[in-house]
Amino acid sequence: MLFDTHAHYDDDWFDADRDALLSSMPAHNVGLILNPGCTVETSETAIRLAETYDFMYAAVGIHPEYSMGVGQAEIDRIRALSAHPKVKAIGEIGLDYYWEKRSPETTPPREQQKQLLRAQLELARDVGLPVIIHDREAHEDCFNIVKEYAADIRGVYHCYSGSLEMAKEIIKLGWYISFTGVITYGKAKKARRIIEGLPMDRIMIETDSPYLTPEPERLAKGRVRNSSLFVHRVAEQIADFKGMTVQEVEDITTENGKRFFGIDKPTGESWKLMRTDAGNPHFQELVAMLDDAYYERFGALALKYRQYNVTDGIADAFVMYCDGEPAACGCFKRYDAESAELKRVFVRKEFRRKHLATEIVEVCECEARRQGYHAMVLETGAEMPEAIAMYQKLGYALVENYGDFTGDTACVCMRKQL
Repeated sequence: MLFDTHAHYDDDWFDADRDALLSSMPAHNVGLILNPGCTVETSETAIRLAETYDFMYAAVGIHPEYSMGVGQAEIDRIRALSAHPKVKAIGEIGLDYYWEKRSPETTPPREQQKQLLRAQLELARDVGLPVIIHDREAHEDCFNIVKEYAADIRGVYHCYSGSLEMAKEIIKLGWYISFTGVITYGKAKKARRIIEGLPMDRIMIETDSPYLTPEPERLAKGRVRNSSLFVHRVAEQIADFKGMTVQEVEDITTENGKRFFGIDKPTGESWKLMRTDAGNPHFQELVAMLDDAYYERFGALALKYRQYNVTDGIADAFVMYCDGEPAACGCFKRYDAESAELKRVFVRKEFRRKHLATEIVEVCECEARRQGYHAMVLETGAEMPEAIAMYQKLGYALVENYGDFTGDTACVCMRKQL
């Protein structure tokens, strides 16, 4: 199943056949589509489409090209729209300097664009949603502003056009990179170099429909409208660049998109992530529940195991709240000069959701990267195959089996380069 993470079905180009086209998507292996807004009006349309089609989701925001005349009333309206259960991000937002020389009279001034970008990043932080970044010929300014907020917000650079070096810096923030059909144009030497240099767990795919039609469709006579029917071309090109099967790319990028946008989280609930410390009473409450869960499962063995999971030295902890109630936690501490140690990842039984534990792990990795760590290590019991499998899926490798130090069970060490 393919996930087109960025398509503009609110565009007038789809007026003649929008319903027929979208209704055909599941039959063409397109299982999910996210429609971002560019104005208040198109954000509202994106929500209406998401309400109409089960497989569609929306993002709401104001594109930098439309930043002239935007005031607090428009920001407040975007904030209100962001509360809709099918809204999964704030976007697309960012900076666009492309039109400065081509159409200076209609191009919003740079400072106005920057002001709007900061306002919407602050909004995203307030409402706990990730952001979709539009960066066109504004790489340095956009990245400098993003860094101001990256510790508290997750994001994706859509239709990436920067360098490999900048892409690596973006990934160090814990963010994602998304690619369009542009990577199919010509020999695509720059795109190949970038994609070959990036880990697959940080890549998403998109069409940016109705624009950026991929090859070979782009080479047909006349102007060919792009749609999610062609998103497979992006997956095929990435598979070629990475030496993978197309199915592997489909599976990984779809899971990346679902995890990033929180697609598997239940609707009708308010989720918020808070960075705190080990002294937070909600964090301590969840850790106590984790200890109780170990004891319930392993009995007396868990009492000895607890001494290897103390929170001493924990400086950075995270608590995920659902409707104001603490639902999950995680933290990390210094392991050595190069590595941080992931600890105390726990999701309460009544809030067990696919991706919730992995989201906690991701934010810990993001903060560890920001602090200059180059790897994350963790220890877990060999009797916990489901935990080992989860961490392996997230890119952790088994490093060492410490043997029998808990009585009857062994502990394994896992490691991931950040």
